[in-house]
Amino acid sequence: MALSEHLLAHRPQKSKSNLIKASPVYIPSFAILLAIGFIRELFVHIFDYGHSTTEYGEHWNFFITLGFLKLFTTVLPYPYSIPVGLLIGAAYQASLNLGLEAFIMRPDRDEYNIFDANREGICSLFGYIFAYCLTLIVIRIVAFVDGIFTPSPKSVTLIMISGVIVYCLQVQSMWMFGQPSRRIANTPYTLAMLCMKVIILGLLQIVQLFGVPKNGENGKSLQKNSENVNGNGFQPSLLEAISRNCLWFFLIANLGTGLVNLSISTHRVYSTVVQMTVLIVYCFAICLIIYLWHMYNNRKKPNTKSNSASLLNIAIGK
Repeated sequence: MALSEHLLAHRPQKSKSNLIKASPVYIPSFAILLAIGFIRELFVHIFDYGHSTTEYGEHWNFFITLGFLKLFTTVLPYPYSIPVGLLIGAAYQASLNLGLEAFIMRPDRDEYNIFDANREGICSLFGYIFAYCLTLIVIRIVAFVDGIFTPSPKSVTLIMISGVIVYCLQVQSMWMFGQPSRRIANTPYTLAMLCMKVIILGLLQIVQLFGVPKNGENGKSLQKNSENVNGNGFQPSLLEAISRNCLWFFLIANLGTGLVNLSISTHRVYSTVVQMTVLIVYCFAICLIIYLWHMYNNRKKPNTKSNSASLLNIAIGK
């Protein structure tokens, strides 16, 4: 999400009046995410779909967390979101140390009390806001050196150094605040997730820098700059299909996960062969669906441009 915000911050924006003219009904992206979250919970209870209450609570899920996170970034866009998010993170960790962690981690819960029933999801939201702001800081720093989507040896070096620094901060925070916990999204957890994202970003830049075919005098990649791709450059069709339909891919993957869990008692599958078969079929199915959907849309709109700055548009609802 932070990567998407960075892309959209560097492309020409359409005015609100044009956006409203283009669509008869304008619905904010955070409202869509919240609606998806509530509908998901409704179906979970209707079909008695098993879910762990220690993850987000009794009636909470990640779509609701994403919805409120998007609401936060809508009310406080960059750069105001960063200092506010850092203050929220510091206050949240202080609250955890002062007894909030013990309250969240206790085994019993009052299902008739909305806050107590969903204390993991509500409280961890502040940790995810903190994680989002930390990610945005790293992205902005790396953006000063050639950018995120135009890798160079300098940008890769800076990203890897950032990853080492974040890892050292994570180790220090574990000494101060204890083990990382996704349930409460404490500071060690947010730093662990940030370290992982930064290292993965660096590895992806290495792949793009050395693994994509080169052409021309200056060794420019056949896959053009992600902000200037016009459909004539080299780009794998599946990669383009997923990039153009990020949110749909995420939703289909969630529906596929639910279908598998309803069809198979996954806790009783001990065979490695069966496990890998299920995973391969699952990945193939969701990729095939999104690819066919992408091909169908391209047939309807043959002149559609493949601009990565707008590809991630759907993922954050702009």
